[in-house]
Amino acid sequence: MNLEFQEITIRNFLSFGNAPQTLNLNDKKYQVVIGYNRDKSDSSSDRNGVGKSTIFEAIHYALFGRSIGNKVTLGNLINNINKKNMVVTLKFKKDDVSYEITRGRSPNILTLLRNGENVLSDESQGDSRETQSEIERIIGMNEDIYNQIVCLSCKVPVFLDQTTSNQK
Repeated sequence: MNLEFQEITIRNFLSFGNAPQTLNLNDKKYQVVIGYNRDKSDSSSDRNGVGKSTIFEAIHYALFGRSIGNKVTLGNLINNINKKNMVVTLKFKKDDVSYEITRGRSPNILTLLRNGENVLSDESQGDSRETQSEIERIIGMNEDIYNQIVCLSCKVPVFLDQTTSNQK
């Protein structure tokens, strides 16, 4: 299985504003995200609150429709200045097939495309359960597995620290 994130476009999501921002995720084998808070000062040491973690939150939201660890409510993911038209579009490849997920709030949006065509019928695109199941089938993992293997966030309980029943 080869899963490769290509790009993400973020609009009105947490600290990202109304102008869509597209980030290329496959330029290099490894990427480092460094932020500068130019609103605070011109110092290169001001790196808090500039949206670095928001990129990971946006990828997680596109894939699963929730924040990492479900720590932020869906309504609070919408940029608090614009308060509407939040959209995240994630483009990725799985085994040389291109996919695109567009998910948003205010208004609610969820579409899944494979090579530019709807994966599900138009009627089922609005049924987020069916679309979500198909997304998880395509990427080959559910949210818990993604959080433990890919995300590795401090917002997610460490697998070995969980009870045996939760590990199962």
